[in-house]
Amino acid sequence: MCRTTLICLVLTCLVAAQPPKPQGPKVQTTPPPTEATVLFRGKDVSAWVREKGGDPGWKVADGVMTIEPKSGSIMTRKSYGDFRMHLEFLVPKGAKGNGNSGVYIQRRYEVQILESHGLEPKPHHCGALYRYRKPDASAALPGGSWQSFDLWFRAPRWKADGTKTEDARITVIHNGLTVHHREKLTRKTGAGKKEGPKPQPILLQDHGAKVRFRNIWIQELADREIRKAMGEG
Repeated sequence: MCRTTLICLVLTCLVAAQPPKPQGPKVQTTPPPTEATVLFRGKDVSAWVREKGGDPGWKVADGVMTIEPKSGSIMTRKSYGDFRMHLEFLVPKGAKGNGNSGVYIQRRYEVQILESHGLEPKPHHCGALYRYRKPDASAALPGGSWQSFDLWFRAPRWKADGTKTEDARITVIHNGLTVHHREKLTRKTGAGKKEGPKPQPILLQDHGAKVRFRNIWIQELADREIRKAMGEG
């Protein structure tokens, strides 16, 4: 073997032995599985209703649903217990109030939407469980970029007399990075509704910024399925 060939082989081995570079945050454009219910995919908003009643007042154009400030938050017509959910959102550059919005699970627990790219994680930044727990990593992309949330939620458990026996748990993947894993929710977050045994709808918050949404779907899961998805065996 010539000297040149030997050097090439050594360099090849060295390159192969290098650990893979960590993947940074990147929007996940996950299509809905067969079992999922599509909540919004470009045109139809029939799965949604204005929080205070009536049809949604948000603008729908070019496959995107955009908040019309002061038109009110919207929520799903159906209530949900245990589920997996995917949605994609875009906070415009320079949006009012840093693009404040949020996904309220059961109208009780908020996963925050905000322009917080490049900032040290705090309990009110994008991906946070609002005013309850900061994200484990800063996964927010710059304003003007499409972003994604993948959520796994196991609702709290209750006795017939209304006594809570198990706290809710949530896993949040923001732009492909896990920012909360099987996190206990011991109470409501922020301005969420009081906890209770009855499932409630999913709410998208109008907080005055023209945040955009696309590709929203939800898959209801049985108890064993959500436990397995969260790594509980």
